[in-house]
Amino acid sequence: MACLELLAFAGGIVLDKTMREAFEGGLIIADAEDGGWYALPLGELEVGVARDEEGTGVTFVKVQAPQLLEAAVAVVLHACASYNLSNP
Repeated sequence: MACLELLAFAGGIVLDKTMREAFEGGLIIADAEDGGWYALPLGELEVGVARDEEGTGVTFVKVQAPQLLEAAVAVVLHACASYNLSNP
């Protein structure tokens, strides 16, 4: 969720509990292999998420942004691409 919080900040809003829960719920049904994405607006951004096949822990993110925010979104996505979360 840290990446969504950063994207929300770049889009000019704060990711609240309701939005976070919507993305978590949407990610359960969104499957990248089937072309199913779950998308919501985050301020000036449209952010979509989808999961890879079950068990890989990979989440795909796509963002539509106005040209003025493209650099900020690129930085956030670059940071998130190298972010790994391990469960003990």
